[in-house]
Amino acid sequence: MQKQHEIEDSVYHQPVMVEEVMRFLIGNLNGTYIDATLGGAGHTSVLLNQLSESAQVFGLDRDPDAHQAAATRIGDDKRFTPVLGPFSGIREYARQQGIAGCDGILADLGVSSYQLDAADRGFSFMREGPLDLRMNQQSGRTAAELLADIDEKELADILFQYGEERKSRLIARAVVRERKMKALTKTTDLVRILDTCLPPGNRIKSFARVFQALRIAVNDELGELELFLEDAFQLLKSGGRLVILTYHSLEDRLVKRFIVEKSRNCICPPELPVCVCDHRAEGVALNRKVVTATAHEIKTNPRARSAKLRAIEKIE
Repeated sequence: MQKQHEIEDSVYHQPVMVEEVMRFLIGNLNGTYIDATLGGAGHTSVLLNQLSESAQVFGLDRDPDAHQAAATRIGDDKRFTPVLGPFSGIREYARQQGIAGCDGILADLGVSSYQLDAADRGFSFMREGPLDLRMNQQSGRTAAELLADIDEKELADILFQYGEERKSRLIARAVVRERKMKALTKTTDLVRILDTCLPPGNRIKSFARVFQALRIAVNDELGELELFLEDAFQLLKSGGRLVILTYHSLEDRLVKRFIVEKSRNCICPPELPVCVCDHRAEGVALNRKVVTATAHEIKTNPRARSAKLRAIEKIE
């Protein structure tokens, strides 16, 4: 009951770039939309306010806490249907819900404010809690379980590839050494190890990179994103729009590459002098330059600082 009280009384997540998202997302006021990362329904509540009474909005999220917060915010709006599950399963969930095609799909890839602030989720190195980091605490391996038996080289690769942490090998070596003496079960256990092997100058940034890398690995975030992008695009009607908010370079590169590939006519190897593939673009990028939050928004919501928006419209 205490956890429920905390979720309901807190602002689960302050949505980022709301005006920009709506401008790119909404093409049909009577249409069908999916918020593939529902969170606390910040974007969805605004979307519902702008759509007509005949529109439909589906909210997808694998975190039960997100659905609880969303239900509180949205209430009994009959146009809204919540769906529990990871966004990578969007095609199957659409089939189950009888969705033949979408006018717009949104994915905000940021970790919610609630998840970062709730100590029992383990997302923040600034709070003591279980070393969990799962988006859905009811399934999958925790970060503690991952660190308990992962190979040192594999751990170093995760920290370098997903966190772009230069001290990855040193940190991996320290983790493997320390876990032989004491199980790593709390966020403070990991922070204590990081304290011993990182210089004081950029320590906080390294903490953030390590926790980010473990979160990505635990939740297979990049693999989920690759699956989602293709399936979400295929769900779009002609003229439908896919809008993505990313928060670190790994995600943004995946999204940018996907949009470039879907937006180009020729896919021939660059060494060929003329086009022989007869390929035609499936979509058109809605913004040539990535959209970022305004200085005013960053001032009121610092977590918007790293957000990047990219959007594509299906044309086939």
